[in-house]
Amino acid sequence: SGGIVSARGGRLVAVCGDCSLIVWELGVPGEERQTMRESVAPLLIGPRAPPAPAMVGVRLSVSGAPIAQFADGHAYVFQHRLKAWARVADHSFPRSEFTTRLRLPPGAGGGGTGGELHALQVAAARAAVGMGPSALLQGGANAPAPRKETGRHLECLLASAEILGSKNEYRTWLRAYVRHLAAEGADEQAQVPLRELCVSLLGPLSGAVVVLPVEGSEEIDGEGDTNAGRWVPTIAGAEKRTLLREVVLPALAANRATQRLVPEFDEMLAVAEHRAAAANAK
Repeated sequence: SGGIVSARGGRLVAVCGDCSLIVWELGVPGEERQTMRESVAPLLIGPRAPPAPAMVGVRLSVSGAPIAQFADGHAYVFQHRLKAWARVADHSFPRSEFTTRLRLPPGAGGGGTGGELHALQVAAARAAVGMGPSALLQGGANAPAPRKETGRHLECLLASAEILGSKNEYRTWLRAYVRHLAAEGADEQAQVPLRELCVSLLGPLSGAVVVLPVEGSEEIDGEGDTNAGRWVPTIAGAEKRTLLREVVLPALAANRATQRLVPEFDEMLAVAEHRAAAANAK
């Protein structure tokens, strides 16, 4: 079979007939070099095969990771550290209240408009429309309720934005996710996920030096990593405490049911930042 080729920012990515994916750094003429060689074979087998949907494109993301797109709208990003493909776009949540917004063109009011994840999700939604009602109404009577599906959809969008390193889209979907959780009500059980989210963004109050992620790292470190279990202060290229202050707390303040969480975490955030600044000044 034929190959697929694309270029971006002085780099060339190609999928060959033997399913190998190769990335070259072109740079200065005469100094070109191969920087990656992996396989797309795992994407061509599995639950969707046989026959597997055709691969229709491959390109490099803004962060330099290979993205493979298929005729059914599914898109996968290769995570170099994990040596694995992660799906970042599909049409698994047809009942989510955000699915319709994703189909709108950039600037038309959809969440995360104009970003890399938005473009992939729009392509997946369009592919689902082309595949007919069965793709749009998968799950039948066993499908989760729309509100529950919306929550799962937002969690997947956040994970995809993190994988792509899409900072602005992560902020957009984080705000939507917090509003979604806040609408669940004022009882303690309903607010457990919100508290867990706030704590994960707040980090340690001790003022201890935190671990700065290296290029290509994930928040959850691999087995044997000496940094395993340590708090990483950034996610999707954004400072977690900045997200807590600028995105999460304002969204909580806008809902009467969750307003009482704001002064609690605002105070802890001030303590954490003061202690961190004091520790860094030593």
